[in-house]
Amino acid sequence: MKGSGTLRERWHRLADVQPEYLFLLFAIPFALVFVLMLPPGAGMDEANHISRTNQLAAGQLTAYPVGVAEGELTGDSAVLYGGSVDKGLYEATEKCGNTFRNASRYSLPPWNSQNMGTEERLSQGSVEAVFSNTAVYSPLVYAPYIVGFWAANLFSLNVYSAVVLMRLCGLLVYLATFFLAIRFIPFGKWAILFI
Repeated sequence: MKGSGTLRERWHRLADVQPEYLFLLFAIPFALVFVLMLPPGAGMDEANHISRTNQLAAGQLTAYPVGVAEGELTGDSAVLYGGSVDKGLYEATEKCGNTFRNASRYSLPPWNSQNMGTEERLSQGSVEAVFSNTAVYSPLVYAPYIVGFWAANLFSLNVYSAVVLMRLCGLLVYLATFFLAIRFIPFGKWAILFI
């Protein structure tokens, strides 16, 4: 066979592949499965991160007290922090996330499932949401998701599409960051690739 070469020649050609491109080869399809197939709010704390993104996109940089929780074991009370978020976005991510975590059976893709998919639209009013665990994070880490949220609002997308767009913006930043890290680190490129 012309051009096939020996096994040793093939191995050397494979060894010439740059690790940052190999990272993209594996990361893009794997990540896209998660971005597209998980219903809104299904990721751990994703509903809270989406609420925080929504708050920051509206220009509210800090969360504020929205309630008090009583500790069951100690009886101590704790202030809950959050803010005003889009009602459709909040309700859909909470509903879909809880349904996903409590379901004994999950059907793919999420937009075909009556319990998982959502046709809720953005900008259907607002609701006070608790997201104490994500309220402490810097607004900077939410920048790509805010861009996705603004784009979703601009095009009046439904909640599922808005969440996918926010995830895609985050994915692009993740891919670019790791691609550049692998490319410019002076040693350990292959170690980073496999970590």
